[in-house]
Amino acid sequence: MAFAIPIIATVVAAAASAYGAYSSGQAANRAADYNAQVADIQGKAAQDAADLEAEDRRKRGRALLGTQLATAGASGVALEGSPLLMMVDSGVNEELEARRIQYKGYLAAIGYGSQAGLSRYQGSQAARAGQIGAGTSLLRGGYSTYQAYTTASKSTP
Repeated sequence: MAFAIPIIATVVAAAASAYGAYSSGQAANRAADYNAQVADIQGKAAQDAADLEAEDRRKRGRALLGTQLATAGASGVALEGSPLLMMVDSGVNEELEARRIQYKGYLAAIGYGSQAGLSRYQGSQAARAGQIGAGTSLLRGGYSTYQAYTTASKSTP
């Protein structure tokens, strides 16, 4: 009966090791999932901020065009030729800048989306590693239990 204590201890140690490996993998998976959610939110926020900034740029462009029209009208300049081309060019430049701002937000959102995908992948791999580690611990524990049993049964008369 004294040989049962090392066998029981080996089984308990193997179970504890397996549970620890599994729990560690699950915790890493949850942390990675949280990081992915944060990255998704940051990507959406970056795109929303860029959209708002682009809309502000368009409003400033319209205000500038209104100021140019009022100045031209007050000075008696005809809206043709160079003055008209300057206003058109100014409007086109403002729209191009608004689109650059939106594109910058789009790229930031893509970057955050990639980061989220990577976090999810790392989390799933950590969970898998935890499962494999738990299985390995159980196999080692089974082998150690077998060794303890055979050693104890040989030494017991």
